[in-house]
Amino acid sequence: MNRTRRWVIFVSVVPAVALLMLLFYVPLAAALYQSVDDRRRGFTLAAYGSLLHDASVRRGLLFSLEYALASTIAAFVYGMIWAALMRRAFPGKRWFGALSRAPITIPGIAVALMMLTLLEQGGFLARSLAPLGIVLPRIVRDPDGIGTVIGLAWKEAPLMGAIVAAAFGGLKPEVVQAARSLGASPWRAFWLIQVPAAMPGLAAAAILGFVRALGAFAIPSLLGPAYPKPILVLLYDAFEYGDWPRVYTIGILFASVSLFVAWLYHRVMRAIEGGDGGRASA
Repeated sequence: MNRTRRWVIFVSVVPAVALLMLLFYVPLAAALYQSVDDRRRGFTLAAYGSLLHDASVRRGLLFSLEYALASTIAAFVYGMIWAALMRRAFPGKRWFGALSRAPITIPGIAVALMMLTLLEQGGFLARSLAPLGIVLPRIVRDPDGIGTVIGLAWKEAPLMGAIVAAAFGGLKPEVVQAARSLGASPWRAFWLIQVPAAMPGLAAAAILGFVRALGAFAIPSLLGPAYPKPILVLLYDAFEYGDWPRVYTIGILFASVSLFVAWLYHRVMRAIEGGDGGRASA
């Protein structure tokens, strides 16, 4: 029986691991090899040295991290508000829920074009406010990346809200009712009972939103400034010019950042689970 069970687990797991190796780790290893291999000089880290001394790459990576973090925070705040609102009954709740989830299905390039049409200085919103004497500031392609943050937050907020709602939906209402019966206010019960209990789901939502925003291409490319360019736009430019050492090194740099985020998520989840275990044993 045990041998049969192990065989079933082996047959179930091996194809998934093999597919993961084929689609992720093998291309990553090939890109890493190509980034350090020079046909004339052999093994070299010259491509990484030139990359780290390139101000456009440093600024592009920092800019990518900034707009990914800002849009994740905005989407997370929306998700918390949306999840709290959807836990209540109100007229039109079904239609509101359906319409508010619509951005999940809209491609990023369509979101970028919509934001251009709406927020460009000569766009719909600017023309609508002009008769009132209101001048719309520069939002799209601005140096601070405000248009990029708005576009990414609008795209990712419904998914964030769905994950946050699922995290809070798994909590037992009896726990909150017990806290309220002991004199805790709704706000105190929310922060001291509901948020810690839903923290694994909230952490997963935040990390997923950050990685998706960091890996976005269409929205930062169309709504972002001419300089600094996001890191993936720099990678695409290098690909267009056929600069393959730069393509591989930027790709490895971006993959390293993504793997670091995954490692950070793993550490955060272990800390949360350890804290929950400690509280349970206490």
